Amino acid sequence: MEIEILPTKVFALDFLANITAQHSELELKLTKLKSLSLYGSETRQYLFQLNVLIGYVSAHFATEEKLMQNFDYQMFLKHKQNHSDFLNKLTNFSNDIVEGKMTNLNTVTTFIEFWFEKHDLDFDIALESFMTKVAV
Repeated sequence: MEIEILPTKVFALDFLANITAQHSELELKLTKLKSLSLYGSETRQYLFQLNVLIGYVSAHFATEEKLMQNFDYQMFLKHKQNHSDFLNKLTNFSNDIVEGKMTNLNTVTTFIEFWFEKHDLDFDIALESFMTKVAV
């Protein structure tokens, strides 16, 4: 007996695998940023890694948002706004570092760590649960 898999189920399964891989990559990038802030690296090295993180986060959010929209995810607009607010905050941190207004890099790193933890609890767990139901 052949099992038919609907395209939405395939996309949902792919989404879950892709997002899991991206979250792992985000953790690696955050660990690098954290080590730079903890061990007193040069500001320019930290700024470079922060901007790498911003680029990766931006691409990750775009992936999540496109898929949430394709599946008519009920919390899409709130989730997207949370992403947008975070990217704006990261951009402001980056600009403040360049302008010398932000010199405590641990503050930036700690904010990012806490934001990811809160975002996961407030948004991503529910999204993964929704996508798991779509995939079944």
